[in-house]
Amino acid sequence: DKSQGDPIEVRELLTEGDEARWVSQNIKALVDEGASLKEIAVFYRTNAQ
Repeated sequence: DKSQGDPIEVRELLTEGDEARWVSQNIKALVDEGASLKEIAVFYRTNAQ
């Protein structure tokens, strides 16, 4: 049996720098709360063809 886990969180930010800062701050917060880096995934999309 697989647990449901946490809901997916979607964010839209103005710049790549804002995006990177938001992601890194949230990963740090999760780790500070006891999460393992193995439990964290970041999905992103590029427009490369």
